[in-house]
Amino acid sequence: MVSWPAVDLRCKRGFAPQISGPGDRNLLVVPKRDTSQASPPQVTPGRRDELRPEIQLVLCCARTRLSAAYIDRIRLLVRPDLNWAAVIAAADRMGLTPLVFEHLRKFETRVPPLWLERLEKAFRTNATRSLYLSTELLRVLELFESRNINAIPYKGPVLAAQAYGDLAYRQFHDIDIIVPQQSMAEANSALLSSGFRARFPWPHEPGMPLVRIPGEYTYRGEDSECLLELHTEYTMRHFPVRADLDTFGERLVNVSVGGTNVRTFCTEDALVVLCVHGAKDFWAKLAWVTDLSELISSAGRVNWDLVFDTAESLNTERMLLLGLSLAHDMLDTRLPVPVFERIQADRTVGSLTQHVERKLLSARPEEWNLLQRAWFRARLVPQRFEGMKYLWRVATQPAEDEWTAAHGSVWSAAMQSLLRPLRLVRKQSGVEIPPNHDAD
Repeated sequence: MVSWPAVDLRCKRGFAPQISGPGDRNLLVVPKRDTSQASPPQVTPGRRDELRPEIQLVLCCARTRLSAAYIDRIRLLVRPDLNWAAVIAAADRMGLTPLVFEHLRKFETRVPPLWLERLEKAFRTNATRSLYLSTELLRVLELFESRNINAIPYKGPVLAAQAYGDLAYRQFHDIDIIVPQQSMAEANSALLSSGFRARFPWPHEPGMPLVRIPGEYTYRGEDSECLLELHTEYTMRHFPVRADLDTFGERLVNVSVGGTNVRTFCTEDALVVLCVHGAKDFWAKLAWVTDLSELISSAGRVNWDLVFDTAESLNTERMLLLGLSLAHDMLDTRLPVPVFERIQADRTVGSLTQHVERKLLSARPEEWNLLQRAWFRARLVPQRFEGMKYLWRVATQPAEDEWTAAHGSVWSAAMQSLLRPLRLVRKQSGVEIPPNHDAD
């Protein structure tokens, strides 16, 4: 295992990242492709008139900076007869309460005081939780460093600082850290000795069979509300190809969280990782799309060659294109023409984009039934056979709450994994199969 270096990156809203470090400048910032032209905006504030006004309002607020067109659109949408309960519910469901409050408070004379107060209360609660989780993150990272455990924090407070430039603008409820699988035993020991308790007593010895490795290792502070999830290259099973943490580690950057530098993914790697995470959970929150848009915006310039090289090496290019397609289509994120052309060239990405948007922007939450989930996952990887292999692997790997089976014999755990798809069928029902518009 190599020691993971870091490049300095100060995230300040409105400024391009400042990269320092010999040998890393060209790799991280200078794009090889011609980015002088960006894709034309596909969505303008007036093109979502078919949505309920409450959803339109939340969609307009799903960004840190508002153009004049979006300000005018919000002014038209903010009316006394608006269903403000539905606005608040949609903002919370989509993970966008902080940004909705930040923008609507500028229209305080047009928003009923009762509902603005409720948004402000939710905003302050989120800000307090964000500061607390940031403090806990720094404590855990210091603990891991004292044990010589390489760790990559991502999402949560790190992404809030990196992409938004403000911890209070991103809504999150836990801490996510990636460590090498071979360090899990030491990481588990360190956490247990520091007041955390494991949700399930998974074995952590090196060389554990895959059927005994869960989707994540969850911990909670004994005297706190801190929820901590540890991930490894083996638990991140939604990557079609196992992630090489050493390769990621060579491109880590420093992001200031509460005045302390922590090492995390560079923008290029973070885009790939976040797109896999969004696809894993069917892009259930609009905030995850906003994460991509804000990350691209805050980076100033993105090395798109590196982004696609990384995605291709992990066989996640379609997941990447889907995330970028959602950001472009729903949030008007500007992309280089070659990137936009890749999106347009993959008809399956268009089909997946439409399906996610229909679910995400509905007035009421729409759950994905079992057949829809299978349809979606099988198309995240190009080539039908590879897609079916990916679907089978994801469906048969144990979830964390199935730890009992993993504590039996390897044979017993393997049988439980094979039976897992049948348990999923029993847990969910549904017969709707989305239309097949694939062009693989």
